[in-house]
Amino acid sequence: MKALAGLLYAMGNASFGMIARILDVSAVTVMRWIRDEAHALPEPSIPDETQLVMLDEMWHFIQKKTEKSGYGAPLI
Repeated sequence: MKALAGLLYAMGNASFGMIARILDVSAVTVMRWIRDEAHALPEPSIPDETQLVMLDEMWHFIQKKTEKSGYGAPLI
């Protein structure tokens, strides 16, 4: 049951509650199974040639948002 719970969660389409209903256990039990398995995994390795790039996309979103809605936007 633990392996099935892990597989369903890893696929990304099932929540703890959904897995709990399928396996007829509590959602807290499923959460503990997933958490314990996650702690057992090794730390992922990051290659040395990997570079960190940070982009500020929020500024673009906010700028576009203020032009089309909110205070001062035309009511027509």
